[in-house]
Amino acid sequence: MIADALESLIRYAQRKLSEEAKSADDKMMAISCSGLFRSWKRGVYETGDIRVDPDNGYPYECIAPHDSIVNTGDDYTIKNRALWKPYHSRSPRWALPWETPTERTICTDPESIWSGLMGLHICARRIQILAQRNIRRHGRWRSNQCGKE
Repeated sequence: MIADALESLIRYAQRKLSEEAKSADDKMMAISCSGLFRSWKRGVYETGDIRVDPDNGYPYECIAPHDSIVNTGDDYTIKNRALWKPYHSRSPRWALPWETPTERTICTDPESIWSGLMGLHICARRIQILAQRNIRRHGRWRSNQCGKE
C-alpha cells in the first residue's frame, strides 16, 4: 500500500513538473528536479515529452515527434538537437553547460520551410521580422540593401 502511494505521488509530481516546465521561461525547477523525469531510451516521442540524458543527467524536451525504435540510427537519439532541446536556467546554481546548436537544429515554427536537399532552412517568422525592420528603417522594401544602413 505504501509503495502504491509513493508510485502515485511520483507520477503526480512528474505530471505537474512537466506541465510547469513546458510553460516556464526559466527551466530552473525542471533542472533542479530532473530526477523525477524518466531517462531517455529508444521509443516513440511526442512534442513536449521530457526525458533525461542517460549520459549526463540533464533534462531535454522533445521538439519534433519521432520514433527512435523504427529509426535506429544515431540521428534519432537525445543528442540530436533537431529532435531534443536542452533546458537552461538563468540561475547560476542550476545553469547547465551551454550546448551550441548544430546544423540539424530546425525552427519549430509551422510556417518554416525546410529543404533537406540543400540543407536550407528558412524560418518564416524570422523573415517577417527582418522585412518589417527593413521597411521601418528605409520606409520601403529595399531588397538590394537588406541589412545595410
